[in-house]
Amino acid sequence: MRNFFDRYIIGKENLPYNNFLDIVGYEYLPSQRQTTFSFGQLGIAFDEEQKGLYFSSIPKNCPLKLQEGDLIRGINGTEINFDNPLGVQDLLINNLYNKKDDSSVTITIERNGEKIDLSGQPQKTDIMRKHIVQPIQKPSEAQQKMNRIFVGQ
Repeated sequence: MRNFFDRYIIGKENLPYNNFLDIVGYEYLPSQRQTTFSFGQLGIAFDEEQKGLYFSSIPKNCPLKLQEGDLIRGINGTEINFDNPLGVQDLLINNLYNKKDDSSVTITIERNGEKIDLSGQPQKTDIMRKHIVQPIQKPSEAQQKMNRIFVGQ
C-alpha cells in the first residue's frame, strides 16, 4: 500500500488505468476525436413555476425551429417524466446532443399554452472527447468473466 501511495497519491505518476481496466475488458483513452450528431449548444433550464424544462438558448440555424422559452414535453413520442430523472437526461443527451445517426427527431414542445410537434435532422459534428472509458473490441473469455464479477452479474 505504501508503494501505491508514494507513487500515485503523493508522487507525480499517473495511475495506470489501462492495467486495471484491461482486467475487465475496458480501456482508457485520454482523448479521442469522435463524430456525433446534434442540434448544437441548446441551453436547457428548469422552470420551477411550470415544473418543466425549457429552452433557455437556441443556436442559430437550429433545424428544429425552437424558440427560447419553449417547454419540453416529449421527444420522439416519449413524454418527459421527472419520476425518472436519469431517463430524462438520457433522452435529451441521446436525441439532442449526442445522437448516433442523423435520423430525424420529433420534439413536443409547449409554446404559449399550445402543444406543438417540431421535427428536424441533427447536424454532423466532430468533437474531441476527453477521459474515455470504453469496452475493448474483442475481450477474452477471462476478461468477460471478470467483467461479469465486477458488474455483479
